[in-house]
Amino acid sequence: MTGDKMNLIPILVVKGADKALELYRKAFGATETYPPMKGPGGEIMHSSLTIGGNEIFVAEENAARGTVAGQNLGFYLRVPDVDAAMKLAVNAGMTELQKAEDMFWGDRMGTVKDAFGIKWMLATHVRDVSPEEIAQAMKK
Repeated sequence: MTGDKMNLIPILVVKGADKALELYRKAFGATETYPPMKGPGGEIMHSSLTIGGNEIFVAEENAARGTVAGQNLGFYLRVPDVDAAMKLAVNAGMTELQKAEDMFWGDRMGTVKDAFGIKWMLATHVRDVSPEEIAQAMKK
């Protein structure tokens, strides 16, 4: 794709897409890129949100169309203040799996899980760490 900018956009398929959209607005300040497209039964067939300048698509599970909610799905979301982001996510209804703490690779990170089974690792980069320091820390 010479001269074209490539853009990878994740697609989340969940049970309760309308609730997921609302949760991501509250927890991460997501904004709607354009209005959701709804199917004949009123379910969200396609929607687009922007989280921190990154686009993400969200759709309702529909086995007839071959879209089934994922398992073991997670995102690593870099934020300006992980402690504030964790508080906001928990207050929005997410479950805290791991409190924010400084990690050996240089990020302060915590993990929350949403009602749709998706894990969100929220992180703020706090210090630069050399590959050698990371290798040493991994041994411990």
